[in-house]
Amino acid sequence: MLLTMLKTAAEGDLALYDKVLWPFMWIIGWIMRGIHELLGLVGVSQGVGIGWVLAIIGLTVFVRLLLVPLFVKQIKASRAMTLAQPEMTEIQKKYKGKRDQDSLMRMQEETKAVQKKYGASMSASCLPVLFQMPIFLALYRLLYNMKPVADGTLPGNDAIGGMGQVQAQNLWESTFFGQSLGLTMFGPGSDMYTKIVIGIMVAYLVLSMLFQTMFLTMKNMSYEQLHSDNPMVKSTKSMLYFMPLVYLFTGPVVQVGLLIYWVTSNTWMIAQQFFIIRSYPTRGSDAAKWREPAHEKKFEAYRAKEEARLASEIEKINLNEEGLNQKGVQVALRQARLNHIHRLEKRRMELGLDEINLGNVDAVGGNTGGQRMQPGQKGWEEYRAQFEKDLAEEKAKNAAVVEDNETVGKDGLTPAQRAAKQAERRAAERKARQNKSKKKKNNKNR
Repeated sequence: MLLTMLKTAAEGDLALYDKVLWPFMWIIGWIMRGIHELLGLVGVSQGVGIGWVLAIIGLTVFVRLLLVPLFVKQIKASRAMTLAQPEMTEIQKKYKGKRDQDSLMRMQEETKAVQKKYGASMSASCLPVLFQMPIFLALYRLLYNMKPVADGTLPGNDAIGGMGQVQAQNLWESTFFGQSLGLTMFGPGSDMYTKIVIGIMVAYLVLSMLFQTMFLTMKNMSYEQLHSDNPMVKSTKSMLYFMPLVYLFTGPVVQVGLLIYWVTSNTWMIAQQFFIIRSYPTRGSDAAKWREPAHEKKFEAYRAKEEARLASEIEKINLNEEGLNQKGVQVALRQARLNHIHRLEKRRMELGLDEINLGNVDAVGGNTGGQRMQPGQKGWEEYRAQFEKDLAEEKAKNAAVVEDNETVGKDGLTPAQRAAKQAERRAAERKARQNKSKKKKNNKNR
């Protein structure tokens, strides 16, 4: 099928960019026609009318659904970059002012190592944009070529995918607020009303993108990201402000149909980003602070379930149904606690909550109410804090005792020295008694 598409494009007298974009145009043509015919099943007119506007909106939703996995990957990469940022900053400070080749290479290697450690990737944030670019260009050229297809004048082709002469004619004559889907602000057939409709759509695109940048994207960036000197982070932030300018300059020269695609896409993105920020804010961001009380409750509910799960695992390990030796049991217990802590840490990061002391597998804890406290359990942080406080007090008491013991008395000795002298004297007396007793015994035997 792909070979047929490429052959059709190659045999026609099309512009080079149309030949390159032909496979994408062919696919989009079939998707739009398929959506349009599905709308017909629910009573939408199959001729000229709102059906083709809805088909473009349906195409946008379809593309956005395909992009969800890439968007999730983008979010994960952003979180990983947040975690890696402190170490990245340290690397930048370490090599600040060093511009020799050797230093630059070491800096690059250390940066890559940190990114690999956390799974951070700046390229992941570009994937949704890169995926959409050929779709946007192909839709632009598809709408541009609808008039030639409708008139039967497209060189070497009578259809583009599912968009034959009838479908092309119906789409071209369909309107949005009275304007043909193929019109542009300054193209043939446009009037003042066309310019007003397109101007309003462009204004919406610019304002919605600024809103998305200022009140969604920036609010979901951590302090380290917002104030980072990393050139890659700065580049990403610059792109956020660059996109509204793209709409401002390209909006007036693209078709009404493509503007509908953009408007729908931006509206979808605002809703999607709001949901992501509300549910999974970035740690250290304003959005995380906004959701902190609700997310702490979510975390405690999750922790309660995980504690029950850990207790069940520990019970099974202690029963030793697998017949492990003593060391094997200890290793299994340690691994269960380690997995438990990792799950809690991951959940806190997902909810955008700050790190807390969840303990470690080598610090199992003491007894609380007759039961052994496990790392990661609710109350572990308080127990650990009290333990450290008690430890500090014990050290202070010991230091006071040591200081007391170093005080010199009237005899010129410290208590410790005096005690040592007394111990030596008592030892000498015992030895003398033993020697005397031994001597008497020897005399008696004679």
